[in-house]
Amino acid sequence: MTCDGFVPPPPPPPYSKKIWNSTACSCADYCDFKCSNAVEHYNTERQNVTLYRLTPYNAPGIDSMNTGDPGGDVDFVLSRKEIAVECEQNPGGERCFLAHANIYLRVEVEVDGKWGPYQFCNPEGGNHPNVSRFDCCSSFDHDDAGTCLPPGKARDESSFSPYPNTCDCARGNVSVGQVDHGEMEKWAGWASHNTWSTTLGGVWYSTPRNGKCGKGQRPGTGKKGECTWRTVASSYKNTSCVDAHLDDAIEAHGKTCFDTCPPKTDKGAYYACYIACYFDAVGGNPTSPGGPLKAMSKQQLTDPWVTAIGEEDPLKGGCPLCNGEPPYHLGSCPWHK
Repeated sequence: MTCDGFVPPPPPPPYSKKIWNSTACSCADYCDFKCSNAVEHYNTERQNVTLYRLTPYNAPGIDSMNTGDPGGDVDFVLSRKEIAVECEQNPGGERCFLAHANIYLRVEVEVDGKWGPYQFCNPEGGNHPNVSRFDCCSSFDHDDAGTCLPPGKARDESSFSPYPNTCDCARGNVSVGQVDHGEMEKWAGWASHNTWSTTLGGVWYSTPRNGKCGKGQRPGTGKKGECTWRTVASSYKNTSCVDAHLDDAIEAHGKTCFDTCPPKTDKGAYYACYIACYFDAVGGNPTSPGGPLKAMSKQQLTDPWVTAIGEEDPLKGGCPLCNGEPPYHLGSCPWHK
């Protein structure tokens, strides 16, 4: 990987304060620990945050991985649903490493509060990913997610990044990154294909392994940038169970559309209709086949998902915990709804 230390500076005006908090926090000041990327609704003191991650069975933890709050992660879950057909046809595609056996992680993380810019964390190996090890960088090759881009290449036609440039300093290799995901999508022009990203908003995070606290350490108690985050508690659950609760809520909201779908015995036609109705229900469609559908609210989308992950009692909408210790295998994470 070539991305160690690359840190994006603030975008040029017009910019959103939810992506970078202040033009006063220049690259030089950020790299010298004089300021941090603290959006207005987050303080810059040591704090605990609850984060979520959809992850392969053999990739537990959050070392050099991306996570999200409920809004941010449900948006990501919906994006995976959107490319399900693509991944079914080409399961080895670079966007499809999460199209197979996965689990959900709910993790409480203590952070130093000295936020850095969000970084993208992808499996090593690019188009032939090693999903047991991830690395983070500020921008990567759009056609090969395992290849990070050097300064000056972050916003050309081959890249995938919310930032116009990158700058080079060690702090980016340890800072916990965060970005308002809804604002990032709008700013970068990625939200034009859907409406739910704006509805869900949410925050995405990156936790580089070089900033992970060692045994007995706590964030912010050592030298600047030496230790920025640690895991306080974590739990894992079967994605099929959790997603079923989200699907139930979406199917109930869009029942008039789903009722128009052909029988499940006609697999191809049924699935095409199901996906169309799924996103009619999520994002709303005044011309949906069964009649007009209003877009679902953030609460309607996140509540059943958060409950399924946080609750174990099936009568309360919960899912069972994975058994034993990670890394898990398919039989470790029971399914029931």
